[in-house]
Parts: sequence; C-alpha cells; structure tokens
Amino acid sequence: MEKEEDRMMRFLVADDHAIIRKGIRSVLEGRYPFCSVDDTPSIDGILTCAGAFRYDLALLELILGDGNLFDHIEAVMGALKGTPLLIVSMAPEHLFFRRAISVGCAGFLSKNAEETEVLRAVAQVLRGEMYMSAEQRSILQLHKEAHDPRQDPFSSLSARELAVMYEISKGLGIKEIADRLALSPSTVATYKARSFDKLGITSVIELGRLLDAHDTGPG
Repeated sequence: MEKEEDRMMRFLVADDHAIIRKGIRSVLEGRYPFCSVDDTPSIDGILTCAGAFRYDLALLELILGDGNLFDHIEAVMGALKGTPLLIVSMAPEHLFFRRAISVGCAGFLSKNAEETEVLRAVAQVLRGEMYMSAEQRSILQLHKEAHDPRQDPFSSLSARELAVMYEISKGLGIKEIADRLALSPSTVATYKARSFDKLGITSVIELGRLLDAHDTGPG
C-alpha cells in the first residue's frame, strides 16, 4: 500500500509574508517529499494558481495583500473546485474559527502552532476530517451557547466588520486598515462606527478589554 508521504500531492500556500510562505513550504516538503508547493501573497494569486492546477489542500491566511479572504470566499472556493481550505493565521482563533467553518473551511490553525501540530492539521484535512485545535475544543465545550450574542458579542459582526475590528485592535489606523483590506477609508470608518455600536463600546481600549474578556482558551 502506498504510504501517505509517498503520494504525489500539490499544495497551495497563500500568505502576504514571504518568510511565512517559505516556512510552511519547508514543513510540507519535509513531511511529503514528493509534493509540489505553490505559493502566493494575494487573493488574485490564489485565483490564478487555481486556474492552472488542481490542489490537494490550500493553506490560506485571512488577510492577504489585496484584501480579506472572507470577502472573496465564494470566488476562491469556486476556483479551487472542491480543494479543502485550511486557514493558517495570526488572527485570534477564538474569534475566527466558527466564521471560517461556517463558510466551508476545513479548519483554523494558528501561526503560533508547533510544526507537529501543523502536520497533524494537514493530515486530518487530507483525510477529509475537520481540524480543530485543543484550545478550540476546550472553548466549544466551555461555551456550548457561544452562538448567542450575549455569550459572544462578536458573533453579531459581519466577516468584514470582524476583520476591521481585528486590525483596529492591533493599533492600525483607518488608512492603514483601508490599504490592508482593499477598502476606502470612509468604508473602514463606517465599519468601525457600526461595529462599536453593535459591541456597545466607544474606544479602542474598550475593544481590547472586550477581546481579552472573550479569549477564554487555556493559557
């Protein structure tokens, strides 16, 4: 029987940092020596690669060089023709995991994960399973009613509003966020105001406190 590591597989890696793409490529090639790995920093690059090749797995960051992946998820999934998507991101897992799963992704992996965890996630998704970290399993067990906005206020935000809140929490200004998400500054300002209203907050400091209060994973 052919071993998994001997299979001829093709992976797609999308991240706006070259060093991250190189690192993921190295991990994949170390485990699957006969694989091919294509990489891109952008959503446009994902669509171009998907038009040229069929992939066994796509490992994608949420915020890329030309926008927010969630804004283009239907086009990306359509182009990838059934390829499973594993999100690999620095975005907070406790905020984005359920959103990723709800749009059809096969899992959410933190960039802080050890190499062994990366390979475990890849192997699970290649087997047709959903990947869920130990932290996420713990969160879901502790908060079975996390879909209730009273338990998770961030569930009331749209994917784009959530992306804007994440960028604001990192200390980025309106113009920087607009450039990052391929939006106009006025649109970002509108999302900020709308999201602050939904969350019942008035400042970035309050946003940080709210994020901390709902980061209930271990450690």
